[in-house]
Amino acid sequence: MSFESIASLKRKIAETNSEILSIKSERDDTSIISQYLLEELERRLVKLQENLTKAYQSQAKETVSLKMYGENIEYGKVSNRILISVLSGFQSMLDSIASVTEGSPKGKIKNSAKYISDFKVCGTFPGSFGIILEKDNLQHEVSQESLKTNQIVSCLFDVLENSIDSEQLIRKISPYGKRTITHYKDWLKELKSNAVNLEMNWCDESAEVRKLDIKYSKVESIIYTLDRLEEMSYENRIIKGILTGINIRRNTFELNSEDGIIKGTSTPETLIKISQKIGLEIQAEMIVNTLKTDNFVDKKMWYLVDTLEDKANID
Repeated sequence: MSFESIASLKRKIAETNSEILSIKSERDDTSIISQYLLEELERRLVKLQENLTKAYQSQAKETVSLKMYGENIEYGKVSNRILISVLSGFQSMLDSIASVTEGSPKGKIKNSAKYISDFKVCGTFPGSFGIILEKDNLQHEVSQESLKTNQIVSCLFDVLENSIDSEQLIRKISPYGKRTITHYKDWLKELKSNAVNLEMNWCDESAEVRKLDIKYSKVESIIYTLDRLEEMSYENRIIKGILTGINIRRNTFELNSEDGIIKGTSTPETLIKISQKIGLEIQAEMIVNTLKTDNFVDKKMWYLVDTLEDKANID
């Protein structure tokens, strides 16, 4: 459940409490209607409070399951070498995506990025061999760190779910830079070398379970696309322009700059933060990735890291 849903529940609870107080202050004890309305509102209040508790519990814990299967994996058993390669690949992908969202796409990964991408092994299950990964967040961090963890896992699934279509894969993974591309390619090569299929399950912020299944026999074309992407050039830029549109559902934005119309992607958190600035001039910290297509045409992909309003005010 998203932070916006939690805010909505809090608002409804406050409104219901207000209605209850209003009826109590004006209630006629002999009125059957007012008694009925009061009982209904009190039942509604209990239900809303239960939903809010569940929402906090959901956001305070992220759980991902990884199931490895194939001819080289016994029921309930797995080679330590295979297990390490699967977990290492998963963690490396999360770290590199988190690093970009925390503003450090190159170089040393920030501690903040490591924190939001750090999962713990909390259980195993057979079929052939499965691992359950869990991340707990402190209660006061529910609206911040847990939301960030939710976002990077969502970004990872977006990449993996769109890998078969090369154009979609390019669009989804390019904003996260060469480090993510390299980690993904190495991960797939390990799965292929060990003849391991990988099934991943995760419950997203809408309480919908997202599932995907990576078949090692089908990763060759994905690796080929990632090989092309490793030739991509990368740079950080500060762009000034008018924010002309955002689409939080698609994680996209549009900026009218002196270089023309720029269309790109960002995180929902960043887009929500700048949603009140549509029509205004902003200074945007961008990552631009340039890929030479098979026709030797430069294709640019833009990723909005953040806005630099303080710097804009100084200027």
